[in-house]
Amino acid sequence: MEASLPNFAEISRFPSIRRDIAVSIDAEIPVQALINCINSIKNEILQEVFVFDVYTGKEVRNNRKSVALGLILQDFSRTLIDEDVEDLVKKVLAQLKEHFNADLRES
Repeated sequence: MEASLPNFAEISRFPSIRRDIAVSIDAEIPVQALINCINSIKNEILQEVFVFDVYTGKEVRNNRKSVALGLILQDFSRTLIDEDVEDLVKKVLAQLKEHFNADLRES
């Protein structure tokens, strides 16, 4: 019988960082398109992207929805500094603005 073995991946000794962002996009844009767009950014510290909330209601303009995304960031060779994290978040927001006309939602 043939069986596949699990792949080994080294665990980082350095802490991960989670950043949450919420963007307003057109209601017809699939949430998976946002995740794919963010994952297309070639950056070694971006480990995971996930959606934890989608909101449509009176606080969001007509034909828009708010999507809250969690970004897990981690480096395997060092502890991240604020500048690393902020640079990546700016790239993510710029990419979403360019491709989906996404606006950052302020709390």
